[in-house]
Amino acid sequence: MLKKLLLFLKQKRGSMIVFFLFFSSFSIAQQKITVNGTVVGENDVPLSGVSVHVAGTTTGITTDAQGKFTLQVNKGATLVLSFVGYEEKQVKVNNGGSVGNIQMVSTASALGEVVVVGYGTQKRGDLTGSVSTIKSEEIAQSKVTSFQEAIQGKMAGVQVSSISGEPGSAVKISIRGASSIYGGTSPLYVIDGVPYDANASDVATTSIGNPTASNPLATLNPTDIESISVLKDASATAIYGSRGANGVIMITTKSGKSGKTQIINYESYASFSSTTKKLGVLSPDEWLNYEKIVNPNTLLFYRDTDSDGVYDSGDSAVDLNSLKKHDWQNEILKTGFTQSHNISISGKNGNTAYSGGIGYLNQGAIIKNNNYQRYNVRLKLDHDQSKNLKLGLNIQSAYTSLNGATQSGGGDALFNGVVQNLVISKPVEFYDPVWDRAGQYISPITMINNAYKNVSFFQSNLSGYVNYQILGGLTLNISGGGIITNSKGKEFYGKLTTWGVGDNGLGILQEQSAYSLFNTNQLTYEKRINKNNYINVMVAFETNLYNFETFGLSKSSFADESTGINDINKGAISKSSYSYRDQNRRLSYFGRLNYTFLTKHLLTATFRADGSDKFGPNSRFGYFPSIAYSWLAINERFMSSQKLFSNLKFRLSYGETGNDRIPSYRYLSVLENTYYNGTLGLSPASQANSNLKWETTSQFNAGVDIGLLNNRIEFNLDFYNKQTHNMLLPAPVPGRTGYTLQWQNLGRVDNTGVELQLSSKNINTKNFQWQTDFNISFNKNQVKDIGPIGFIPITMG
Repeated sequence: MLKKLLLFLKQKRGSMIVFFLFFSSFSIAQQKITVNGTVVGENDVPLSGVSVHVAGTTTGITTDAQGKFTLQVNKGATLVLSFVGYEEKQVKVNNGGSVGNIQMVSTASALGEVVVVGYGTQKRGDLTGSVSTIKSEEIAQSKVTSFQEAIQGKMAGVQVSSISGEPGSAVKISIRGASSIYGGTSPLYVIDGVPYDANASDVATTSIGNPTASNPLATLNPTDIESISVLKDASATAIYGSRGANGVIMITTKSGKSGKTQIINYESYASFSSTTKKLGVLSPDEWLNYEKIVNPNTLLFYRDTDSDGVYDSGDSAVDLNSLKKHDWQNEILKTGFTQSHNISISGKNGNTAYSGGIGYLNQGAIIKNNNYQRYNVRLKLDHDQSKNLKLGLNIQSAYTSLNGATQSGGGDALFNGVVQNLVISKPVEFYDPVWDRAGQYISPITMINNAYKNVSFFQSNLSGYVNYQILGGLTLNISGGGIITNSKGKEFYGKLTTWGVGDNGLGILQEQSAYSLFNTNQLTYEKRINKNNYINVMVAFETNLYNFETFGLSKSSFADESTGINDINKGAISKSSYSYRDQNRRLSYFGRLNYTFLTKHLLTATFRADGSDKFGPNSRFGYFPSIAYSWLAINERFMSSQKLFSNLKFRLSYGETGNDRIPSYRYLSVLENTYYNGTLGLSPASQANSNLKWETTSQFNAGVDIGLLNNRIEFNLDFYNKQTHNMLLPAPVPGRTGYTLQWQNLGRVDNTGVELQLSSKNINTKNFQWQTDFNISFNKNQVKDIGPIGFIPITMG
């Protein structure tokens, strides 16, 4: 037996050696070591209550009040750290001892997401104001032609509506209700730091009837946008002072990403559009039967055979089967086809990050021969010249063209546009001397086939910046640029069209051009004083210039229509001509303080002084302060042990903003054209008011932000109260003054409301995501006072 055992061991000695070595190494690996460390969050603030456990085991501990922990582990073990509102983190243990400070990152949907705000960025967890955001991923899902459509229905308190159904038509955005009667209610747009008031008047439009305003922001390709932030309460908008009363929409385009190689991307989509429902109207035969009952003795049914001008027995009956019959909705409406193509490139070459692209859009309307085209190009560069010096350049240009008949009414009647004629035109062709002024029947389809309309619009946005870090925490940023626009409108309506018949042919030309320039000089200082105190201070001054010019000409009575609008000199009668220029300037001084205490008490204070030459020397400057406080309750110690809440923040803010969106120089006396017995002269119109001053909106906001189950459910609730005082109104004045009106500061408008926004990530796996977004808002708008005047004539302004 002993010999057999020795023989077995001799035969297996190689395996035994391997087993012994494995057993030895396993024994060494199982040696226990003591490891300690400190867990911190943003700004190196210790986090208490963080769960620290060893991967693959049940061994674990939580950090103490100073964020420290001590744990017995095996050499080579992996520590897994988890904490509500922060991303899970793994740390490999090497030779024991201390692992030092372990920094955890807040989840992107909660506190860590970077949000673009006025003159800078902030982490969402540090916001004290009411700000809603939408990212490029959500915009891309929408497949829309303008970014305004992309935010429609996505943000509580933000109402988006289209002026008309025409492609490229203006879009109206209202943030928390209308705050003014005459002072303008559209928000301020800031595109990559360039402020833009987006005046619809920058784009040429229809000259007669109901003018259809075009959208000056339709030139911005939604595919190029990285994010959109909407600043709603005064804490967020007061930094824009006189331009923030109606809210601010911050648009950031895509930039080259650091560390990423060159990426070339091509994106294309196509869509079809059609009318969802056609209106039920009488067919031609039904209409003839109806007319036979109510108007039996008309030239529709009888011809004046004996030419005596009256219906009598000598007249002959009309063969109704010989009349041409139509269904105008079927003949004029069609299926619209839209196609979009975009090529973009982004990356980083050395110290220069770049992003650029070109795009093309062709949007077909549901009315024949109508379409809207857009061509756009952009280039964005960010260059690190040195450790302290950064430079940037951004160029965006676009050209749009709207072709096709004007859809809304015009001319001598408001119900003769293409859309109206679809349902009110006679469904059979016959000459009616009462209505047909051309001496013959005019079909409504002539506005499609025999009329011409084109509105072209060019816009270029150029901006640049220089950012220099003077010393630790102190940074100087100088930025400047502007937006240039040019638009031309060309219309021609032949003598056999519904809009041209009364003028024996009508041609209209108009051109608008505008430019706005800005320069901002900004100093920012940020410092963590100690683990409990952090400050960020910004001071700046800014200058703005806006210049607008327009002229137009219309002629009628065209003997030769062969060249149409291309030779307007063929019009024998000059109907009208005009020119106009407007220029205004602003000078601003402003500053902001952000203070954080114990990572849970956040304070923001801003102050801005704006000077505008729209007001007289006595009231040229307006002053707009704001203050806001947020309590980030999720960072309180008593919240560390619970697992339900991943974010809990309460917000309070109050501030004032202004409005100067009235025609320039209304503090001066104005003369207007007046005809005396057919002779043109001038007469007093608007009386001077040297005390005319800023319209001011004060706003109080209270809100709460809640995140549940690691932000699988996010909830935002806001209550607000806005009051606009000293409204800018053209008030009637007694005739004995020699004037008809005077611009004054009168009255008050209130907006009170509630906003609720809810988002839930129901399923979030690699292959399938399901997210629910819901928002609802209630706004009560009241005109509380219009001063001592008894009424406001709607024709004044």
